[in-house]
Amino acid sequence: MSISNLLISVFLGFFGAGLLLMFNATLLFFDLLRNKFDWIVFGLPIAVGLSYFLKKKTLYYPKKIVDLEESQEDILSVWNRKMSLYHYLGALVSHLFGASVGREGVIVLVTSGLVPLFNLNVQFWIPIAAATGFAIVTGYQWIGLIFLIEVFNTNINQKILTFIASWTGVLLLQSYHVDPLLQLKNFDDQTSFFSKLFFVVGVGIIFGVISKIYKQVYFYLSHKLQNRLGVSILISLVLAIVLWKEEFSPLQSLSLEILEHFRTSNEFVHMDVVLILLKLILTVVCVSLGLFGGEFVPLLVIGAGLGAVLAQWLGFPHWLGLSLGAYLLLAGVTRLKWTFLLLSLILSGWNQVILFYIAYTVCLALSNHTSLYMSGKNRKSFFSGTHFFTTKV
Repeated sequence: MSISNLLISVFLGFFGAGLLLMFNATLLFFDLLRNKFDWIVFGLPIAVGLSYFLKKKTLYYPKKIVDLEESQEDILSVWNRKMSLYHYLGALVSHLFGASVGREGVIVLVTSGLVPLFNLNVQFWIPIAAATGFAIVTGYQWIGLIFLIEVFNTNINQKILTFIASWTGVLLLQSYHVDPLLQLKNFDDQTSFFSKLFFVVGVGIIFGVISKIYKQVYFYLSHKLQNRLGVSILISLVLAIVLWKEEFSPLQSLSLEILEHFRTSNEFVHMDVVLILLKLILTVVCVSLGLFGGEFVPLLVIGAGLGAVLAQWLGFPHWLGLSLGAYLLLAGVTRLKWTFLLLSLILSGWNQVILFYIAYTVCLALSNHTSLYMSGKNRKSFFSGTHFFTTKV
């Protein structure tokens, strides 16, 4: 491993963390603007039109994380190196107008955009950059390594560099007191094993079915709306009307207020269920419209909320539903079983590993084999595709 590779990995970590800090600060400003001028959400059709024309008028660039997995050297010549900047600005516009999209797509794709910008080896550095960006979004350095192993075929040098880059980025975030999105503490674990087993299997079935429906709707809508700008703008106007209503304003952008509500409250009412279902619908429609952004935070909010509500309805501890549901829906739509299982266990404690593994297995068994992060032709198991020696880069 050369010194230059080590320095590049450290730079990727600093860049990704700095990008997230700037993005978060801008989103806070946007929240203030929307609170003061609620009519801003009616600019959502502008974001749809901007996204459409940018994608129509440029050469190849990765639009989703799945595109990075398929990156090869021969696409470097047509990769629009400026598109990372456009993607960042486009995502900010989406959030300004209240679109229900996430931020992981921005951080992962823009960080990965440094690779062609500086003419680095695409096959070697794209996996490292993407995994580093994902670790920074979650706030846990080990997640970058697990994500790398699940999504990409890499060697030992890439794994080491990914961990270094991820740790650098997470340490920078911690120095600015940026904590992971969801944290749980001091939960009481007095429920019997077999009672919890009943609960996690039931939740796994429900989330597996929802994941399957979500992906089917997403792929159907994104295909139907791909070249229909007029229809897309009309749909976005309907979304703006919904988001403009005061009772539904918490659904705008990341909806972190809703996540905090589900984290701190133990009692949920009918309106909470309505917000969960509307957030699910808004998210799948927004990402299907081609708006810049991702699915991570919105699906985290939906999963955590639905898990907490199910726990209340069935008489189980709040923390159990929240920690299991938070990442289970994400696992279903991405099929990243180990990445999101680890994140759930960080929330709940390692004594839940058997129960949560069962829930994740059931969920992925009922979710179809499509993934929002991985292509079918490159699908592999967690332990496949790992090799230790390759040519030096």
